[in-house]
Amino acid sequence: MHESETNELFVDVDAIRMRNEIDNFIHFVQKMADEYYEQFETQSCKITVKYGRKYAKIIKVSIPAGSTSVHSFVKLTTGDVYKAASWKAPAKHARANIYDYESLKRGVNAMGAAYLK
Repeated sequence: MHESETNELFVDVDAIRMRNEIDNFIHFVQKMADEYYEQFETQSCKITVKYGRKYAKIIKVSIPAGSTSVHSFVKLTTGDVYKAASWKAPAKHARANIYDYESLKRGVNAMGAAYLK
């Protein structure tokens, strides 16, 4: 096996691991959103993801209205979770990390990443 083939294998393994962790994060956010929306009989939401070059955009789709908003951004190289500054861009400072459950409990809620204190 050539060195370049070995390096490509590690990149693929890292990408697969990151996508699995983002799937776990989406499940975590969906559970929080479901708990929040239990109080509303006619509303709920679905959490989805759209992958970009640097970030995974976590999107909240309101049901039944169908409106969308950005819940948060996850940096693909580190797993850091950022509040959305706009539809296209994250805010400057990370609020949590998908590899650290305690930081997720503090830095993320059903509506998005937390404001800095």
